[in-house]
Amino acid sequence: MNNSWMNNPMWLNMDMGKKAIIEELIKNSAGKGINDSAALIMAAISGMRKNNMSFSKEETDILIEAMTSGMSPEEKAKVEMMKSFIKNR
Repeated sequence: MNNSWMNNPMWLNMDMGKKAIIEELIKNSAGKGINDSAALIMAAISGMRKNNMSFSKEETDILIEAMTSGMSPEEKAKVEMMKSFIKNR
């Protein structure tokens, strides 16, 4: 897995609680397909909302970069397609 996202200034300055959530998501999604990973992300976001937390766009970008770093090109393409679909809604 490529950890270059950990050098992102946004990651370096991110709230420790949000970092812990991202690290847990990465750990729990290892070896899982895109559908399972998406379900984990949605569950984490739901839990965050209950605690009045959310990821900024930049934090979300780091999360996606981190989670896709070990994916095949085909899986990454699916993620990009989903991202563009969500942006256009």
